[in-house]
Parts: sequence; structure tokens; C-alpha cells
Amino acid sequence: MQIPIDLCEQAFGWDPDQPNHHGFLIVEPGTPPVLLARIRPGLDGELLDLFVEWALRLFARFLKHGPEPDGWERRSDGAWQAWARLHQMPTLRLSTDTLWPRHARSTRGARRAGSAL
Repeated sequence: MQIPIDLCEQAFGWDPDQPNHHGFLIVEPGTPPVLLARIRPGLDGELLDLFVEWALRLFARFLKHGPEPDGWERRSDGAWQAWARLHQMPTLRLSTDTLWPRHARSTRGARRAGSAL
């Protein structure tokens, strides 16, 4: 069963000092539920594509698992809402020394061999 998603721009009072707020999703209960996606005016290009991909995944998870796994917020009108914020995470550069310090790598096998278990 396909459920249509209503996607449109909406000036929702976003703070220009927080440009990572791109929009929000709403699920209104019913049969079928009403799925609404609201984006910040002017959102386009790659950011719009990322928002749409995220919205599709989150709506699918909501319909399958409910609101709990993704932290949807219950609204006073009985609907569920999730905000879209894009955060650029730093790149992690891990070496094997970071994951397993040298002293742990060199003694790990010896401890197992000498253990009574």
C-alpha cells in the first residue's frame, strides 16, 4: 500500500542563526495516516534531496515500528512530529593503535592461553 506524502514549503519560524533546521515531518493518525513534510522556504538542490531521502526513510520506519525508535514527539493535536536538522560530523581517522593499544594487542593472546577458562 502506498500512502501519499504532502511535501511543501512552510515558513515555520526557523531561526536564521540555525541554518541546519531544514524542516519537519508530521504523521497524523488515521486509516491511512496522513504524512506531511514541511521544508524551509528556499531549500533546494542537494539539501532538498537529502531531506526527501531522510523523510522517506523516517516515514517508512514510523509506519513499520511506530514513533519510539526515532524519537518522534507527540503533539497536542494527537499527531507525531520529527524535526529535520542536518549536522556535519567530523571525519574519524582511526588506526589499529587507536582501536587496540599496543600493550593490549601484544598480551591479548597470552592472557587467553594462560587463563583457566
